[in-house]
Amino acid sequence: LSQPVLTFIVAWGLQHSTGTPVLVEDAAWDGWGTFSVRSIRVRAPGWPGPAGELLTLTGFHSSFRPLPLLVGRLELDDLQVEHAELHVAERPGVDAPDNINLQVIKPSSGGLGLSPTIRPRRITLNEFVVGKYLVDGDRVLPQGRDRAFRGLLDVENPADPARLRFELAEVERVELDGKPVLHDLQDGVRMTGTWNDTTFAYSLKANRLEFTDTVQPLLPIALQQSCRALGLKGTVSGISVSGSPERPVAEAQLTISDVAVNLLNVDLPVEWARFSEGARGAIVGRPR
Repeated sequence: LSQPVLTFIVAWGLQHSTGTPVLVEDAAWDGWGTFSVRSIRVRAPGWPGPAGELLTLTGFHSSFRPLPLLVGRLELDDLQVEHAELHVAERPGVDAPDNINLQVIKPSSGGLGLSPTIRPRRITLNEFVVGKYLVDGDRVLPQGRDRAFRGLLDVENPADPARLRFELAEVERVELDGKPVLHDLQDGVRMTGTWNDTTFAYSLKANRLEFTDTVQPLLPIALQQSCRALGLKGTVSGISVSGSPERPVAEAQLTISDVAVNLLNVDLPVEWARFSEGARGAIVGRPR
């Protein structure tokens, strides 16, 4: 297959499986079982600036089965992405589904993979950057700093290929011998979970979450407002959450290690208490 034909097949398959415009640059096949793409850009129509640049993949390499290409199918095995960048944007005061740019993804059939067409068994992300934005009219406002991760996604059960298991660890760029390399953050966020590319149901576990000025902007707007109203500060040592598009947070469990909060609209009773590590301790001044 020529490069233009292969590029067309990849672009058509991705647009069909995401339901949104996709730009593919330089898809190539080595004549055997290796496939590569210079870049893939998934757009979010109706969203301005970087909020409309939903997902960008660069340095895309995969092994695949050549014969299905003859009937217009691309069946991938192991897929490796050098750099992926996801822009999550919200519009405050706008009803769903137009309040979050991720909602533009509406698969035509078979979920985010056309079932037998584009659904890799394993995806390795060398660098996965997540940026959060707030959109007010034509203004696009970055919310906090971008967070970078690396990790993998794979099929949890071959009998249910739509259900993917993922592992992500937060990283940072550091200089080593004059060259930038990715280094795991010792106190960074580590996440594991599952995601169904047909129903969009998910489950997520994270080792820690600090409620700081750099983390809060990455949270959904409604949760940001609650955190600010409560003056929430500190660290949640463990978090487990699951949900779906119909119920974004169906279940959540938090393991709290050191959190302070301002109680609202509460008349102080006769006695207050402070608890630390399951034990009651002395307090000084009005508690938070």
